[in-house]
Amino acid sequence: MKLSKIYSVGYWEFTEKVRTKSFLVSLVLTPIIMIAMGVLPTLMGLKESNEVKTFAVLDKTTQLMPVIERSLSKKYTFDDGTPMYKFRNLASDLGSEKALDKVRNEILEEELTGLFIIPQNVFTEKKAEYYGLNVANVRETERFFSMLEETIISLELGKNGIDSSLYAKISTPIDKKLVKVTPDGQENETDFLQQFASGYGAIIIVMILVITSAQLLVRSLLEEKNNRIMEILLSSCSPTELMFGKLAGLGTLGLFQAIVWMGMAVITGIVFEKNFINIANLPIILLFGISGFLLFASLMIGIGSSVTTEQEAQNITGYIVMLAVLPVVFILPILQEPSGTIATVLSYIPFTAPMIMSSRIMLQTPPLWEIALSLASIYSSMILFMFISAKIFRVGVLAYGKRLTLPEIIKLLREK
Repeated sequence: MKLSKIYSVGYWEFTEKVRTKSFLVSLVLTPIIMIAMGVLPTLMGLKESNEVKTFAVLDKTTQLMPVIERSLSKKYTFDDGTPMYKFRNLASDLGSEKALDKVRNEILEEELTGLFIIPQNVFTEKKAEYYGLNVANVRETERFFSMLEETIISLELGKNGIDSSLYAKISTPIDKKLVKVTPDGQENETDFLQQFASGYGAIIIVMILVITSAQLLVRSLLEEKNNRIMEILLSSCSPTELMFGKLAGLGTLGLFQAIVWMGMAVITGIVFEKNFINIANLPIILLFGISGFLLFASLMIGIGSSVTTEQEAQNITGYIVMLAVLPVVFILPILQEPSGTIATVLSYIPFTAPMIMSSRIMLQTPPLWEIALSLASIYSSMILFMFISAKIFRVGVLAYGKRLTLPEIIKLLREK
């Protein structure tokens, strides 16, 4: 096996793919789409409706609704000062089931947004009801019920001779300041958004790197098989040299992607004055990213050489991609306990280690021996997969029109 030939194949793979329009477009669009998927739903959820919403209220206490309506109309208004909510007080129809049926019909016909019912025993039972077509829109209901709670507390304080304004002052929420202490003795002010962006971003960057680059490897392999370019390539190098050259070339391509995306993350952090990524951690994050790519790619290249159509490859590699996506499921436990049992165990499982350990390093850098053990787990598995794939690759890369069966693959692996 000659390194010069591996270099030639790798250089060819890198230069051919990096100049394609699809790669250049994905290089820019992928992070934009990921940011849009994470940010736009939040912004859209925070955006207020321009429509005044009307609610019916049955206040069986006859004393809470005037205060609630006055408070909500003062607190929630549009830019021109118009209250966001209107209320139809049904206090005069107490006990009238016919009046309630009429209100329910108006809700069904969308003449009313919903109906709030405040029972007589709300002071002791602390229960109230809401009826509406859409009970998933918690913004309006939470605002009403929160104001209901505040009104009850204020009235109860007055009955007991306690100044409600003094209570409001005492119960003012604490202005929290979160400071992250780093092993080098530095103290950096942070918040949940920064911590979430750091941990989630590390997982996403490594995951996308693994998925896109590894699948690109399989597609490239199938394209060369179907176009019979493979025969020309193998006339100049051995199957093993070709396999390692492809891994090196597309691995370098993935490294280039990761550097660009992390550079964009750093620039975004500078613009918004948020330290989303600790630059000192970038080299080790890139190391885990490339390790993850080589792990999955070494597995996928064997699969890609054993199939004959892209549909077959997608069916098989789909399960491998699911392993790469799996760490996203554990993002919240990792955020809460970066050194907890779940995060630690997943850091040593080869298929989850690249993403999980990258996230842990960004959140709370683990001891060096844990990082080394995680890398050892990844590289030992990678060497095993490369050994298996190399045996399959030698035969499968020239198998046209017929997919290698499992017994045939087992027979290849047993050969010396």
